[in-house]
Amino acid sequence: MPLLTTESRFIHFLEILFDLVVLNLITLLCCIPVITVGVAFTALYRSVFNIRQGKANIFKSYFKAFASEFRSGLVLGIVFIVFCVSFALYLVYFHDLIAAGDLLVLAGIILIAVLFFFPITFAFPLLSMFDSSTMRTLSNGFLLSFRHAGTTLLVMAMTAFPWILLAINPAWFQKIFPLVLFFGFSLPAWFASRLFLKIFKKYSEIG
Repeated sequence: MPLLTTESRFIHFLEILFDLVVLNLITLLCCIPVITVGVAFTALYRSVFNIRQGKANIFKSYFKAFASEFRSGLVLGIVFIVFCVSFALYLVYFHDLIAAGDLLVLAGIILIAVLFFFPITFAFPLLSMFDSSTMRTLSNGFLLSFRHAGTTLLVMAMTAFPWILLAINPAWFQKIFPLVLFFGFSLPAWFASRLFLKIFKKYSEIG
């Protein structure tokens, strides 16, 4: 039966699905120390890039990237964690003004979020593909994220959706929790990887 041959699209789809489940679970485990979040996301992107490029030994590619980019990923992850905590404290501190619809505070929130979350959206994929310092990675992430703002917003929306849902309505989040457990990080990274590869290829050809 053609449907069940090793070269069929259905089997290929199942293989990718299985790889994404494994990658998501590995990433979740590697995020448990919290401080290793940046390394885990860098390794995740390296793995999905490899799958797209036909180099699909996910365990080998993940832990190879985890080891080789540990220092840079650790620094980038700490920057990410510090900002997220600071941003959360900012939201808590100005909660009453936000609830009241204070335009100045809301504008400040949007500006701060854009100035950080835009570059960080590109930073982990960049670090997984190119050997560069943390500052250079963030600088390139800043430039690329604004130059390709549509891609940035789409990737941010895919990545943040479950966590926004959790903040808005925990009951809804509970219903999709199994999907988050198996695909919460890997599926957005999988779709985003296609967009990132096109962008990186464009600039590699220019270079």
